[in-house]
Amino acid sequence: MACDFSSFLAKVSAHPRLDYEAVLFALNFAEKSHEGQFRKSGEPYVTHPVEVAELLLPYGADQDSVIAALLHDVVEDTDVEIEEIEALFGESVKLLLDGLTKIEKNKFRKQEGLERKVESLRHWVDVMSKDIRVGVIKLFDRLHNLQTLEGHPSFEKRKAIAYESLDVYAKFAWKFGMWDLANRIGELALKYVEPELSSSVFSVYEEVKKRHEVDFVEVKSSLNQVDLKSYILDVYRLDFSPCRIYRKKYHEKNNLEGIVPMQIHIVVESETHCYQLLQFLHSHWRVRPDGFGDRISSPKPNGWKYLKTTLLDRDGQSLVCRIMTQEMSENLKRGVTDFCFSEDFNSQNIAWLRHLHFVASMDDKNSASFYEKMQHDILEESITVYSKDDVSFFVPATSSILDALFYIYHDKAHYVSSVYLDGVEVELGHPLTNAVFVSAKFDFDKKSDASWKYFCNTAYSNSFF
Repeated sequence: MACDFSSFLAKVSAHPRLDYEAVLFALNFAEKSHEGQFRKSGEPYVTHPVEVAELLLPYGADQDSVIAALLHDVVEDTDVEIEEIEALFGESVKLLLDGLTKIEKNKFRKQEGLERKVESLRHWVDVMSKDIRVGVIKLFDRLHNLQTLEGHPSFEKRKAIAYESLDVYAKFAWKFGMWDLANRIGELALKYVEPELSSSVFSVYEEVKKRHEVDFVEVKSSLNQVDLKSYILDVYRLDFSPCRIYRKKYHEKNNLEGIVPMQIHIVVESETHCYQLLQFLHSHWRVRPDGFGDRISSPKPNGWKYLKTTLLDRDGQSLVCRIMTQEMSENLKRGVTDFCFSEDFNSQNIAWLRHLHFVASMDDKNSASFYEKMQHDILEESITVYSKDDVSFFVPATSSILDALFYIYHDKAHYVSSVYLDGVEVELGHPLTNAVFVSAKFDFDKKSDASWKYFCNTAYSNSFF
C-alpha cells in the first residue's frame, strides 16, 4: 500500500530549521525498514512514526529530533541495529533512539510483566534526564498511539495503555509545562480507563463551563473600564479539563465545589503591566487572601510564569486569574519545547531533571520503589524553597522542612541540630509553603536516629534511612 506523505514533506520544506533532503532520506529509510509491517488498524506501520514527527513540527523541533521521531521504532521492531543508525544519521540521533528503544531490545529481555514495563520506564526517564528531547518525542508518540487506540482489538490492552498514559505520560506533560498536550493525552486516555464514567465526567465538564460563562463575561466587562485596557492583548478562559475533573471527583473522591475554579488568563504587554493590572483587580473585586501567588519572581518548576489571584463572584465562587505577558502565555502551551530544541540547551540546568536522574539510578533492583519515588517525588505538585545562600530548590509540595534539608544538603542533613523557616526555628516535621527560606544549624558530633524518618514525607529523604 503506497503512502502519501506530501503534506508532511510540505511542512518540512517550510520549516526553517530542517534540511529537506536529510529528513526525506530518514523518511525513506523508515519506510523501507517497516515495509510489510502494519498497525493493528491495518494501516502501514510507517504512518505512525511519520505522524509523530509531524506532531513535533509546530513546536520548533530540531532536525535530529524529527529524524529520531521518524526512526523511533526502527531499532525495536526491525533488524536494523543502532550502529547502522549512528553511521547513517549521526551520534545525536543514535543517542535519542537509544533512550527510546534500547531497553526493549537488549537489557531486560527476560523480565516479565510489570517489572519489565517499569524498568523500561526507568531507562526512558534516566536518558530523558540527560536529554529532555527524548521525553518530548515519547510524549508525542504516546499521543498518537492514543489517537489511534480504537484500532487495537484488545479491550484490556487499550485500557492498560490508557491507564499508563494517565498515570505517567499526562503527568510528565504537565511537568514539562505543556498543558495543552497534557490535556489532550488525559482526555483521550480517560475514555478507555473509565468508559462507564467518561460520559458523566464530560457532562460535569460542560456544566462547569456553563456555570462560569457569566463570571467570565463579567470579568471581561470590568477590564474594559481599566486605564490599562490598551495594554491588554488578550483575555481567555481555561476550565479544568475532563481529565482533572475525573481525578478530583472520582479518583480522589473530592467534591467539585471549590476544586474546579475557572481560570481566566489575561495577557498584557509587559511584566510591569502584570503588576498594575493585579492592583486594579484587587481594588474592584473581593479577593481570597490565600489565593495569591507570584510566579513571575518565583517560577514554577516547569518554567511557567504568571501572577495568580483568586477573585470571588457574587455567590462566593472562586475565579482564578492568571496575568501574564504574551511570552509567558505561549510558554504555558509550549513548555520545555520553548528552549529544549536549541543547540545550547543543557538538560542538567533543570533542577527537577537532575533529581529525576538521581531517582532513576537508585534502587537498582527494586522496580516498585523506583515507581513510587517517581510518582511522589517527581510527578506530584512541587514548590520552590530557598537555601540560606538564596539558591532555589524544587521539592514535592507535601515536603516537611526536614525533607527540604535532605534535598539541599543530602547526607549532611543527618547532623541537623535545629531548623529554621524564614529565620524562625520550627520542628523537623514542619510543613512548607512556596517560596520560603530554609536553613539549619549542624552538630557533627550527633547524628540522626531512625525516629527522624517519621518526619520525612518524600521517598527521596526516606532513602537516607
